Amino acid sequence: MISSRPEALAWRTCVRSVQHGSLRVCPSVLDWPPVKTVRAPRPTGRRPVRFNLPDDYDVRLASHEAAAGRPRNELAREWAQERLDLLDFPCLEFRSNSAGRFAVVRGTRLAVWHLAALARTLGWGDDLAQHLNILPEAVASAEGYYQRHRAEVEALIAANEAMGFDEVKHLLCQVRRLSEIPA
Repeated sequence: MISSRPEALAWRTCVRSVQHGSLRVCPSVLDWPPVKTVRAPRPTGRRPVRFNLPDDYDVRLASHEAAAGRPRNELAREWAQERLDLLDFPCLEFRSNSAGRFAVVRGTRLAVWHLAALARTLGWGDDLAQHLNILPEAVASAEGYYQRHRAEVEALIAANEAMGFDEVKHLLCQVRRLSEIPA
């Protein structure tokens, strides 16, 4: 049984405060009183954002949630990140395919990972823009997106490089090697 001595009261206060989310430095018998409160550090990374949607948007979001098979908080986070990227990189847009969503240069079918793979040999800048016949601003937007999302873009490049000719032939029946085409 816990006594009513000051040390026991302090210990009960410590246990109760830990259960409610704040961290208390519990005094020993010799330190009585005071009890100092220390705030637990905020987790770094993501911060929750709350907002309300009109009823018709809530229904639409529920249908997207069902179609994607993912919770609405993941969808909302992805859409918010894409929208912020569109504001930061105005020459890009996002497209979807069976593998997921990816950034492309607006008005073209050039994905950012295509540009990044070519930039390994040509470098970012005017040479790449001239080679692809696109605006230098589009190359600058793609480079900025690549710098911010390097791991994601590098994973797409690695997946592309890992695919061999036989796998491509399985996906695209009409593809042939250049050496197989009659002159």
